[in-house]
Formats: sequence, C-alpha cells, structure tokens
Amino acid sequence: MAEAPDCLGQKPTLKEVRKYVVPHVSSGKWEDLGIELDFDDDGTLVDHIRKERGGDEAKCCLDVLKAWLQGKGVEPKTWRTLVGCLREIEAEEAVRSIEENILQTTSSATQPSQDEQLLESEPPSQPTPDVEPATIDYSLKLEPGKEIRGYQWELAEPGIEGENYIICAPTGTGKTLVAGLIISEHLQKRKLDGKTRKVIFMVNTRPLAQQQMGELQKMIPGASVKCCTGDDAVLSTIQLLLKEEDVIVCTAGKFLNELDDSKVRLNEVSLIVVDECHHTRKNSPYARVMGCYLEEKQSGESELPQVVGLTASPGAGDNPRLDLDKTLDHLHYLCALMDATSGIKIVTENVEELEKHTNKPTFRLHVLPRRDCSEAFITKVTVEMKSLEAKVDLRCPFHRWSQQYETAVQQKKQPLEMELSPEHRDAISTLMLLRCYSQTLSIYMDLRYEDAIAVLDQYSDLPTEEQATLHEKKLIQNLECLKSELVKLPKVPNPLLIRVAEKLNSHFLRKPESKGICFVRTKKHAHAMCDWMAKLSLESGVKICPKEFVGHTRDTGRGMTQVDQKDVMKGFQEGNYNILVATSVAEEGLDVPACNLVIRFQHVSNEIARKQTQGRARAAESEGYTILSSDSTKPYQEIKNKDLDDLVTEALRYLTTGEPLRKLVLEKQKEIIEKRSLDRLLSEKRVGEGADRDSVKLKCKKCKILACKGSDIYKAESNYVVSNEDFKANKIITKTYPSPEKFTANSRMARSGDIVCRNCGTKWGGMCIW
Repeated sequence: MAEAPDCLGQKPTLKEVRKYVVPHVSSGKWEDLGIELDFDDDGTLVDHIRKERGGDEAKCCLDVLKAWLQGKGVEPKTWRTLVGCLREIEAEEAVRSIEENILQTTSSATQPSQDEQLLESEPPSQPTPDVEPATIDYSLKLEPGKEIRGYQWELAEPGIEGENYIICAPTGTGKTLVAGLIISEHLQKRKLDGKTRKVIFMVNTRPLAQQQMGELQKMIPGASVKCCTGDDAVLSTIQLLLKEEDVIVCTAGKFLNELDDSKVRLNEVSLIVVDECHHTRKNSPYARVMGCYLEEKQSGESELPQVVGLTASPGAGDNPRLDLDKTLDHLHYLCALMDATSGIKIVTENVEELEKHTNKPTFRLHVLPRRDCSEAFITKVTVEMKSLEAKVDLRCPFHRWSQQYETAVQQKKQPLEMELSPEHRDAISTLMLLRCYSQTLSIYMDLRYEDAIAVLDQYSDLPTEEQATLHEKKLIQNLECLKSELVKLPKVPNPLLIRVAEKLNSHFLRKPESKGICFVRTKKHAHAMCDWMAKLSLESGVKICPKEFVGHTRDTGRGMTQVDQKDVMKGFQEGNYNILVATSVAEEGLDVPACNLVIRFQHVSNEIARKQTQGRARAAESEGYTILSSDSTKPYQEIKNKDLDDLVTEALRYLTTGEPLRKLVLEKQKEIIEKRSLDRLLSEKRVGEGADRDSVKLKCKKCKILACKGSDIYKAESNYVVSNEDFKANKIITKTYPSPEKFTANSRMARSGDIVCRNCGTKWGGMCIW
C-alpha cells in the first residue's frame, strides 16, 4: 500500500471518511479527541453532549466524533491528526478501513505536503456525492403489476414542467405516487445540467413523516431519502441532511424552526412538496413556512424552490351561507399562500379512469334519540354539577355533556391558573372536577353505564387526603358518595349502541373477511367503544376484533406513541384486528388499508374531514354509516358538510386560471405579507426584551408552589426536561410505569412514569430515561 499523504487535501472528502469511521467507533474518551466544538451560547457541544449522555464516556465519544465528522466544529488538518485521534480512542477498525478503502486510492493524487495546510471543505450547497451524478438512477420503481395511470400522469404534468400548483384528487387515488413521479423527474434533471437538486417533502404530523419516507424510499430507490422531525438525535437537523441527502421528509414545524433560526435558507432547496396542503391557513406551521417563502419572493430572491401541494379537498373556507364567490375567494387565497400560480389541478381528461379507481360509498345517515334525560344516572350527576357551578359562578347554556360545556369550564379555569395567587386553588379543583363530570355524562350519553363509571374511577386530578385543602377534601368526599350511589343504579341500554351492534353483526356475518374503521370523538370514547365491541363479539359469536387507534396525549394510559401506532397498523394489515376504533388522527394522511366498512359514531367535523373519511371506504362494495343523536346540531352539520363538499367541487371548475390567476395571486400575496409584517410588530411589542432565564420561575398551576427556574430547563430531542436533585427530592412525587414507553421508533428517550406536585398532587408531566 502506498504511504498515506500528509494532508487531507481535496480527496477524500469528509463524507467519504465518515462512511468508514462512524461504524467502527464504539468506545474511548471524548476528551482525547482534543477538539473544541461550538454549540450555542450556553457552552460547547462536548459539554452539552456529556450532560445529555449522563456522563457515559463511550456514548459521548461517539456523538462528538459524529459531530466533528459532520463539520460542526474544528476539523483535523492532516491524516496524521485524524489517525492519531482515532487511535487514541482505540478505533483501530476505523483506521484500517480508511487505509484499505481510501488511502490506497488517493496515494497517486497530488497532495500538498505541509501539515499546517487547511482541509479544503466542500461548499454547503454543492456537496461532493459518493457517485457521479450521471450514474445515479433516480427513476421511479413500481411494484410488479402496477403502472402509472393516465390520470396520475395528467396530475403530475405541471409539476414535471416545473410549475407551482396544487394537486387535488380523492383519497386513495395515489397522490403520493404522483408526488414521487414529480420528485423522480426533478432529480433526473441533474443528469442533464449537473446542478444539485434538494427536495423537502413537508408533512403536518410525525407519524406521517415516517410513513412518507418509507414510501419514497421504495418508489425512488436511487435517491437518498431521510426523515427529520425533531424526535431524532440532537445532531440530526435539516441543515446537516441537506448536505448529504436528495430528499428530506420533515414536519412543517421542524422546517419552520430551522428557517427562523437561519440554519436553512429556501434557496438551498429546489423543490418543496406540501402534503395535506389544506392545512396552509391562519397561523399554522404550513402558513408560516409559506409566509417566509412569499417574503423571499417579494425581496427579489430569484432561486426559490418549486412548490407542489397535495390535498383531497382544499375546503370551502369559513362559508356559513354556502356562497360560491366566497369559496372561490378561499381557493384563490390558498393559491396565493402556496404561490400556486398555476392554480389547482384536478383531473379533466381522464375522468372515467379516475372514477374507475375511486370508490364512492354512500354514507347512510342514522339519526336516533338519545337516552332519556330523566334517567337516575343523569339526574344524580347533574345535581352535583349544579352545586359546583354555584361555587365558581359558572353559567353555560349548553348541555352539560356537550363539548361546548367542557370548553366553557376550560375558559373559566385558564385565567385562574395564570394568576400567581394561591387563593384560586379551590376554584381550580372545582372546575377540574366539573370537567370530569361533563366527560362522564358525555360517555354515558353515547356509550354504556360501566364506561361512565370508569371515567369517575380513573379521575386522578384531586390530591391525596394529606395534600388536600378542606374544600378539596369535601370534593373528594362528595365524589366518593356520588360513585357509591351510581353503582347501585340499573343499567339502561343505549339506543345508539343498539344500532351500531346491528350494523356490525350484519356486516361481519355477511362478510367475515372485512376490514372496518369506526371514528369516534375522543380518546375516552375510543377506549370504551373498543371494549364494548370486544364484548359484543363474545355475546353474538360474530368475529369482531377491535383495536383502538388514537394520537399522543398527556393522560396516562390513553395516548399512543408512534411506535404503538405503527404496531397497531401492522396488526390491522396482517389481520390480527378487523376493525379500528379511531379518533380524527386516522382521518387523513396515514396509510390505512382499504376498508369496506366505515362508521362515524357521533363524529362530525368539517367538509374536508368528511371527504377524507369517505376515502377510507375504498374497498369494493363498501358500506358507510353516520350514526348521530337527534338532540344535537351534528345532523345539521353533516348535511351542511355535504353541501360544502359539493360547493368546492363546483368552485374548482370555475377557478381562475392563466394570467388572470397570476395577477390575483400577486395581489393577495401583498395582503398576506403586509399582515405578516403587522403581526410581527405586535408580537415584538408583547415579547419586549425578554427575561433572564434565572429570573423565570415556573409554579404549579393549582397551588402556586415554586417548581423550578428557567435555568433548570434544557432541551433533549424535542422535549424540555428538568434534571436537578432538589426538583426530584423536594418538588415532585413519581408514579413509575410497569415498563418504559418509547416516544418514537428512532427516539433515544422513553417515558418511564408520571410526576405530580408534591404539595397538591397536580400532574406536571412525565418522567423519562435517556
């Protein structure tokens, strides 16, 4: 083997070195690297990593070396320095890999001989690839037997030609495949002009980011596709990934944070795909990212990325009177925010083919009477609620089991929690119990007697006897008294559940191989409905295997992590369960297997969710049912949502196109930018100069005892954590889980329990291991 050159020089690049070094580094001391790495105003990256790694030297070493190799700090100048560093931390395997795979191929190159000469680093916007651009195959790969349909080519054509526009097509018709086709063609252009192209695929949820990354990796195997959501290790950022990867799938919030921190510039990206782009509204992360885009455009930035949006329905906007002109104005405003100067693309030439691949189940609306309000259960809970309402002066015109009532309680409680006076503690406890009673009635009205009792049994926001004030002790006493009375009452059948049982038994008896999904309003509803369906299966003998599918929550035992969601979806695909009981988290984006039964149980939102929910019933001969109670506005809202959906379909046909649309978009963009400037001024006035971290004090929202200072808090992955002995010893009581729960599949952090205030028992958050 030829002798190693003294200086790193132009070849090999740090990217090539990293490939051989990182897999072999497993132990050693980070101090031996002798490298200072700037991290932030609070200290060095080494100190930060050491703190987060809890003093684990081997892990510290690995993280610091990765950071160094990624160019975060002072890079070694010579091969001798590099090999010396690696040998000091006992990374002999890494040294051998470099000698065998790199040095022998570069010894013949002309290299400078002075150790002091600096490494010539790669320009951030033009990283040296592992493979020459002309040899990379970015073509789209489809599964055997699949082909790109005519309507998909039609939807993709403007994107392939480089236009900014929005793709609108029903759920289940392959919008992600259309996006993959556009990305593939976009990356292929690198072969023609040699220019580096970087793609951001922006989503609105973390589970969706993982899913879309997997889809794109399968569709474009030649492209390097990575996911970045904020759940990854501290060093995984869009800023770093842009140097290496072709496509980055990220949440809008993550992209926005790095734009705001000037870690990333829009001109470093050549294409942005916005999934579920109907969320680009008001002050959402999508809207704020696109606001940055519009400001760059106004400033004269010429190298802005192409933008392509994906949606099943752009929605009708705030349109109570079903006004076509107002819907058109909403669509034009969405085009302006998305800079969709080529408008919203729907299928017009391949309509028959689209309809052939689009199942349109008819949702039958069943409006049934609720329970009788004179039932003893409802009467007893209502009497107790009236007594508590008088103590906190709460007046609400809505049913005590309604979402509006729960909102009124929250609005009454929130300002009391924000005040620093401990005198509001009793009022806050009263309002929290009122919220529990409201949820109890809501579950009872929709589901079973035992499900409502379970809500009361699981209520844990009141302190223990030792911690409680006199008023809180009275609340605890009255709660126990009420429960003892309720358990003696007879169980009354629920007419809503009787109808659901009829539909489930009939469907799975006729079609035992079916898959279904039942949408409900809350996580508590999902848990209770799932338990009821399992018992229904035992009683009827019909094979019904339910599984709840919900989002993350702070409530113990009710939320699901991304790992949990992935496991449930896998079990559903493999046939371990044949019906999911889901909240709105399953309405859009996530790849739910084709179902032939969809039930919406007391669940109505807006016209966009309605269209997406219908798209879940895309198997042949699908059935859909909307089951609602007659004593609410939900039946009216469901009918209105259908009318709004029809209105959007009509408006898309009349939408302005061509040059008139471009002029209209520019006018609305000026309005958007002016509003952003005004909002920024108002925000700066509110924030002022800010406060020193030591002067920021966090107190319990109920009893107002001091919990910690701002300086005690630091960020680990996407979570804010407190780690000091006084906090653990004197401020909290811990409740440990039987086994830790990982936040995501790639997360190094797992929740191991809950923490509550030592003084009043209020839940503060979770206990984590990392």
